[in-house]
Amino acid sequence: MLSESETDLICDFAEYYHVLDWRALPLKTAAALAAGLRDESRTIIRISGSSVSPAQALAAATLDGINLLVWAKTKDAQKNRNRPKSIFDILTKAQQNDDFEKFDSGEQFEEARRRIIKGE
Repeated sequence: MLSESETDLICDFAEYYHVLDWRALPLKTAAALAAGLRDESRTIIRISGSSVSPAQALAAATLDGINLLVWAKTKDAQKNRNRPKSIFDILTKAQQNDDFEKFDSGEQFEEARRRIIKGE
C-alpha cells in the first residue's frame, strides 16, 4: 500500500481512524488498520487500479443502463444514432490518461526536470 501512495494511506488513516502519524503506531497495528480499510477508501481504490469507488461505479453503470433503455425506445435507436455516452466508461477511462509522466522516485523526477530545463 505504501508503494502505491503513502499520501492516500495518510489521508485514510486520518479520516477513518483519526490517526495523523501512522508511523507512530506499532507495525502490526498499522498493518491491521490498513488491511481493514473499506472499499471506498482512497488507498483501496488506488491499489485496485480503479479511479472510482465501487458505489460510484455501480451508480454509473445503473445510470448507463437506464439511459440505454430510454434511448432504445426512440427513433434514433431504430436508426442506431445518438447512442448515449457511457458515464461508466468516462469515469473509468479518466485513469488511463497518458498526458502525464509518472515517476517512482525523486531522482527520476529530478532527472526528467534536468532534461526539460536543458531542452532535451
